[in-house]
Amino acid sequence: MRRLTLVLCFMCLVALTTGSALADTIWDVNSQFSNTKGNPNGAWSYGWVNNSAFQLYEITSQGGANGTSPGWCGPYNGVPVIWKNTGVPIYAVETGQLSLHPGPDSQMCVAQWTAPADWSGSAAIQGQFFPGDSGIMQVGIFKNGDWGSPLWSASDSGSFNLSEQIVAGDTIDFGVYGGFSYGNTPLEATITAVPEPSTFGLLSIGAISLLACAWRRRKA
Repeated sequence: MRRLTLVLCFMCLVALTTGSALADTIWDVNSQFSNTKGNPNGAWSYGWVNNSAFQLYEITSQGGANGTSPGWCGPYNGVPVIWKNTGVPIYAVETGQLSLHPGPDSQMCVAQWTAPADWSGSAAIQGQFFPGDSGIMQVGIFKNGDWGSPLWSASDSGSFNLSEQIVAGDTIDFGVYGGFSYGNTPLEATITAVPEPSTFGLLSIGAISLLACAWRRRKA
């Protein structure tokens, strides 16, 4: 009886932990932003959409009020641009906020997340676009470069709380577009992994059920 109980406990532990290595892993577009670690930077890429094609930024920038706020920018005189304000508030971007600014021909500025190669499951996508500077931009969230069919969109600003099924290599894009002048638009966003149970975990649960039935029969 004691041996059976130990087996049950062990298999419960396996079932609960197997396939959940990335459970509750959080990717934060703001805290993980950098222009010194390359582009892509881990799961994040920074770029813009030009004629429906996503292009990576290749130019680093130092903006903000003190000229030291890190960013990435496009080839059109420093725009489109994504940058993090490390100085005093400026352009309606608060200290510590990440800002996206479209290009002169409304090129979308994008922060792109790519699902890791070893993970699939449900992703919680949460956060907010802030009004930012006085220009009225469009904001949206897109999957796999489907720019015509946003998962979520709004005029100028808004909060979002989405759940999306993800497979390895899928992309989630946070974009600001539809304007240019006074277009700085702050973004806060996180993506949280909620992996599906693995096949082994499901088999373990089934085995536990069978063992439990055998234990009940033996007890009877």
